[in-house]
Amino acid sequence: MAEGIALCAAFILTFVFIVVGNLLTIVLFAVDKSLRKRSLFLVINMAFADLMLGALVPPMFVYVVGFEYQFWSAGLPMYFAALRKIVYTFFSQASLTSAALEISRHLLATQVSKTIITSIPHCYLCELGSFSGF
Repeated sequence: MAEGIALCAAFILTFVFIVVGNLLTIVLFAVDKSLRKRSLFLVINMAFADLMLGALVPPMFVYVVGFEYQFWSAGLPMYFAALRKIVYTFFSQASLTSAALEISRHLLATQVSKTIITSIPHCYLCELGSFSGF
């Protein structure tokens, strides 16, 4: 019982930190016009993808953990497991793709002295890693 409470508390705390942190990032971008640069659009994209991941997935995990530890008696609907996997996979991949794009842009921007040919494989490796789930 204590383990279930600790898990639920951890998921709720994770939910709060993810949502508040990413909302602050998005609001700061919206309010401060000096931050509206092309170089920061992917950061905002990543913040939005992480916001959706953090706002939807941890509450689903709290519901599942609470059901497994019998905190409530309402059963899980038949479609809930599939819905949880779809939401988790979709927003995880969106977040990973944003991170891979940001890494590839960083590599291209910082390796200006090298030729473009040597930088391109890094970009493809980042993209392949994000789409394959690594």
